[in-house]
Amino acid sequence: FLKDLPRLESLDLSSNNFKANLAYEKFSSMTNLETMILANNEIVGPVPSSLGKLTKLAYVDVAQNLLTGTFPWYAFPESKLTS
Repeated sequence: FLKDLPRLESLDLSSNNFKANLAYEKFSSMTNLETMILANNEIVGPVPSSLGKLTKLAYVDVAQNLLTGTFPWYAFPESKLTS
């Protein structure tokens, strides 16, 4: 269902007990996304550097998940994204 929301600017799916990964394909059509809050779920794997293609993304919260690796800050060179 996420692919059908290209004009979405803010996504808050926190505390929903989601068990998935952060595959870029799930968010690729959300070119206007500025805020992504996915905290307190069971999201696994790494944060994909391809999320850097979402050039308007300014805030990401993926705390309290089962993610691996480090956040790919290098993928967001033109972004206003902050920690």
